[in-house]
Amino acid sequence: MALALGGGVELEVSHYCLRHGNDYGGGRLRHWDLQASQDGGTWTTLRSHSDDQALPDAAFSTAGWAVEGGKGAFSQFRIRQTGLNSNDQYNCLWCAGIELYGVLHPPQW
Repeated sequence: MALALGGGVELEVSHYCLRHGNDYGGGRLRHWDLQASQDGGTWTTLRSHSDDQALPDAAFSTAGWAVEGGKGAFSQFRIRQTGLNSNDQYNCLWCAGIELYGVLHPPQW
């Protein structure tokens, strides 16, 4: 799952939230990285999760995490699954939404 801000804006992320994307509690993310990029080719890991149990066992559940600073502002972001989900599947990322929080940097003209 990836997103691009567009318009030349960049975001220095301080926190983020995910919404599980299934109408029952199964298949929640457990192992993943939040990554960011300027060009879509080189990615920086902002936060890694290993056996993270924060997403509750419920339909469309949500959870949030802090991101340590000092890694810069970026225009593209992605969630990269790095292990099995709660149903022991690797090829299934159920995510209905992401919210990114931090300092928004306007375009440099």
